[in-house]
Amino acid sequence: ANSKVAGDYGVMSIPTVILYEKGKEVARQVGFGGKDAYTQMIEKIIK
Repeated sequence: ANSKVAGDYGVMSIPTVILYEKGKEVARQVGFGGKDAYTQMIEKIIK
C-alpha cells in the first residue's frame, strides 16, 4: 500500500471504500461492511 496516497485520501484503516461522483467524495465505508452495506451505499448514489 502507498502510505502517501492513503494519507492524501484520509484513509486510516483497511478496508476503506470511497465512492466519488464528478470528482467529489459522496460516500465512505470504513471497515468491512458486507454486501448489504456496499449495496446500500451504491444504491443511494445512483438514485
